[in-house]
Amino acid sequence: KKMQLKNYRKGPVGVLADLYLMEIEKIKFLMDRLHDEYFLLEINPNSESDFQSVRNIMTHVIRSGYSYANQIRKRFGENYFIPTISINHVGEVNELLDQMYRYTLEALENKWHLNDYELGDIIIKTGWGICDMEGLLEHAVMHIMRHHFQILKLEGRS
Repeated sequence: KKMQLKNYRKGPVGVLADLYLMEIEKIKFLMDRLHDEYFLLEINPNSESDFQSVRNIMTHVIRSGYSYANQIRKRFGENYFIPTISINHVGEVNELLDQMYRYTLEALENKWHLNDYELGDIIIKTGWGICDMEGLLEHAVMHIMRHHFQILKLEGRS
């Protein structure tokens, strides 16, 4: 089932949440047309383990999505959890993506009102450096796009 935008959200946080959903829906469409055999296949054995198969890429994408939401939760002193993501079949991916997106929306719950300047003042320390909240949300959107493109490129090689 497809999550849809009924109304576009307002403000910069809303725009980024909407863009995130759009990219998630695009990668879900790609997952819908993959078969388990290809999803589980080790296509790229010489790369890091996160990128050796479509399953590993999608596990990485979903874990990262929770990590971004958790970075925001930590910054605001809110409770967070780190789920165990285990994917055995391509058919499980879309529901896991939906759960990750809902978790992200919960992390943004009291932050829809933030304007560009306020977002720029919210500094977040991540595993890869320091950025503001807008940069973290933009990274989350771009992360889905990058790995979607990576999977498309792998399909062309196999």
